[in-house]
Amino acid sequence: MSAGEFASVTRNDALFDVIAAEMAARGPITFERYMALALYHPTLGYYRSGKRRVGERGDYVTSPYLSPLFGAIVGRQLAEMWDRLDRPCPFHIVEMGAGDGRLMRDILSWAARAYPALLDAAEPILIEPDPALRAEQRRTLAHLGVKPRWHADLERLAWESITGCVISNELADSLPVRLFSVRGGTLYEIRVDRRGDALVEVEDDGPGPDVPDYAAPLIRAMPDGARVEGRREADRWMLGAASVLRRGFVLTFDYGYSAADLYAPWRRPGTLMAFYRHAVSPDALAHPGEQDLTAHVDFTALALAGRARGLEPVGFTLQREFLTALGIHEAVSEPGLPLEETLARRRAVLALTDPAGLGRVRVLAQERGVDGHDLTGFRGAPPAREALLAGIGGE
Repeated sequence: MSAGEFASVTRNDALFDVIAAEMAARGPITFERYMALALYHPTLGYYRSGKRRVGERGDYVTSPYLSPLFGAIVGRQLAEMWDRLDRPCPFHIVEMGAGDGRLMRDILSWAARAYPALLDAAEPILIEPDPALRAEQRRTLAHLGVKPRWHADLERLAWESITGCVISNELADSLPVRLFSVRGGTLYEIRVDRRGDALVEVEDDGPGPDVPDYAAPLIRAMPDGARVEGRREADRWMLGAASVLRRGFVLTFDYGYSAADLYAPWRRPGTLMAFYRHAVSPDALAHPGEQDLTAHVDFTALALAGRARGLEPVGFTLQREFLTALGIHEAVSEPGLPLEETLARRRAVLALTDPAGLGRVRVLAQERGVDGHDLTGFRGAPPAREALLAGIGGE
């Protein structure tokens, strides 16, 4: 999509005025604050305005929107996790960032067909602050033989100390990030200000926060002018996910890298991107509330945040390897399938495992209180501790 086509995007004047008013009162705001307003303002933000954002008519596609096959394969991994936990009842399946609820629907529908005992034990819980999305999720899950629960945030769930799995798909990369420029191995914060009818970047004169210990050697080696993102909201999210889990797993699907790959010298522009109608936008500050903003996940930081709350990484791999290990290719040739369904599954598998697309999504498994090593979805992958933590922060 050309810059001219982006210029025709409908402008969210009401949200622009909200952002401008905050700048008038406080001066330039952090990019993290700008991103929070652009995506999550209660009524005007990208994810809160009620518009369709995911799917062919939206701005991007996630794995559950391609085919129910994705949820079925994830269900196979959850079934193995349930077995590793000695089949507790209830087995809590907590999903954050569930969209319209189709991933949870597809997991439970697969269990109803293939593993009824798991469905009998399952207690689905969706964490969703948006009332409109809650209503949509209720409609999506209404026909299932289980009764999901909803909470607005993880804090409401922490007192229960659950046993099961906390799962998310492309959630952490949509959490607000701070934006920094690197000079002489030091971070300088990039803020957002108003210039007439446009939003622009301004850089702080003085150094920003200290570089995190685990990433310090990597960031200091980056060239002057390189840009990096600070992901404290993602770290807080992982701390919250760990806090609700007495025994079980956290299973995270997202675009991202280990710290060694994320803060590589050649990754000079950083990973912050904006999307509109399945194309990359040339300006993350254009059209607030009308385009998606995303930054790749630092999986090393998530692993370290989890360890601070007693989680250990037990699997880290690519989605294409995860799905393959759990038998997604065999599902295409399932006996008795109509030809049309076979062809649809084949197309879905190609998309879900595409090394240039969804196949490069990373999958991280962390555990507490259970032997989570050698889970089927991660067989053949390097040890998670080695891939994420070796040589980082004294590991």
